Amino acid sequence: MLSKTFGGPKAKIIEFLITNNAGDFSKTELSTKLGLSVTTVRKHLRDLEEQGVVSVSRKVGKITFYKINFDHPLISSISKIVTEGG
Repeated sequence: MLSKTFGGPKAKIIEFLITNNAGDFSKTELSTKLGLSVTTVRKHLRDLEEQGVVSVSRKVGKITFYKINFDHPLISSISKIVTEGG
């Protein structure tokens, strides 16, 4: 819903992390699941993390895992739209 309406990699990442909030995901996992290059995912995750929209949930060796930050005001509003379908 969100990615179809607004398009773009950030919308795809946000929507995916909201709808799959039980887990956390590495850049490579997000790249594979969303059909985006790892470079694109890396760039947009960096921006989203700086804005507080996503957060690092854990690190395993050199791999960083990310999750959505439901405490962010924008995400609390968007998650209602995404989960309720509009």
